[in-house]
Amino acid sequence: MATGENYPTLSYGFRVSRHTIAVIIPEVCKAIQDELAEEVVTFPQNEEEWLQVSQRFQQKWNMPHALGALDGKHIRIRRPNKSGSLYHNYKVFFCSSHGPGGCGL
Repeated sequence: MATGENYPTLSYGFRVSRHTIAVIIPEVCKAIQDELAEEVVTFPQNEEEWLQVSQRFQQKWNMPHALGALDGKHIRIRRPNKSGSLYHNYKVFFCSSHGPGGCGL
């Protein structure tokens, strides 16, 4: 959802149809907002607050024009030589992860 990828690319990456992606993403976003808005998620009230959120996210993650991220996609890989546990994740396989945090977090 926050990858910056288009629906065809997401469709291929998750091995589902483009139509399924086009239905799921808005549904998931709405469900997250409905369930968490009052508890955890606060929304900036004006343009200046939105810009501050974007600037903080860029400073922390070096990702411009973003307002946040939820998890990352774990991509199963073969363990690179001499990598130790660097690419080993909590899902008990070696991976390369898209998004802030990497595989181990």
